Amino acid sequence: MSTFPTGKRSDFLLWAQAHAPVWEAHAGDIGLTPARAAAFGIAVVKLADAERALEEARQAYLAAAAKAQGACRAATREASEAVQLIRAHGGAAKNPLHVYNLAQIAPPRKRSPAPPPAQPARLAATLDASAGSLTLTWKCSNPAGTSGTNYAVRRRLPGETGFTILGIAGKKTFVDDTLPAGVECVEYTVQGQRADRRGAASPILTVQIGRTPATTPADALRHAAARAANAARQPDPPRAGPDGRPVVAPRPPAFAPAARTSPRPMSAHIP
Repeated sequence: MSTFPTGKRSDFLLWAQAHAPVWEAHAGDIGLTPARAAAFGIAVVKLADAERALEEARQAYLAAAAKAQGACRAATREASEAVQLIRAHGGAAKNPLHVYNLAQIAPPRKRSPAPPPAQPARLAATLDASAGSLTLTWKCSNPAGTSGTNYAVRRRLPGETGFTILGIAGKKTFVDDTLPAGVECVEYTVQGQRADRRGAASPILTVQIGRTPATTPADALRHAAARAANAARQPDPPRAGPDGRPVVAPRPPAFAPAARTSPRPMSAHIP
């Protein structure tokens, strides 16, 4: 352990200021000459003066930095207002590029139109039999930086040739509480729209009410493929004979005796 602090200067200064007068008062008794004790006292006073000057400089720096930051904010505000006036003047001028070149600022960029809304997908339906309503939900990942997307929900009932719009949803869910009584099948599509731009309509969701759950065209294709595979595994119907009766092929015997052969000796081969 060190006799005096060697870390922070402030800790050493406190230690030195406490020991300097003691050493000067008892120099001879502790093995120091008066000159050596006085030199230590002078060094401690200089250190204290230097620390005081450093703190004053630190406070002055903080004040100067705050003043510079405030001046920078004021200059930035003036520059922003000036650029707005220059751009307004350039936009109304016959030769805008001449104005921007004189001001040595870049002309404003033309904003590209925002992309249309994305196509809704993964439509699902939940039937509330007690209320006679059907709740639709879907997923849709719209382009980054866009907002204000609404969704137009359309429905087609059996016998109708086209889809009829039911309403506009601000969220990715919609409740259809206008289902006709006794309807067994209904189709839905959802299309995103924002201002005057419309995205692609979702795949058609077909809902079989009271018979099978909601299916999509992809589900219908899978069901058809499964039915075809099951049909392929069924045995062919029996052929009819001249008399109209089915011709049944003779069944092979359950056990056919093997032909007798002369006994042969068993052998083994060991590599």
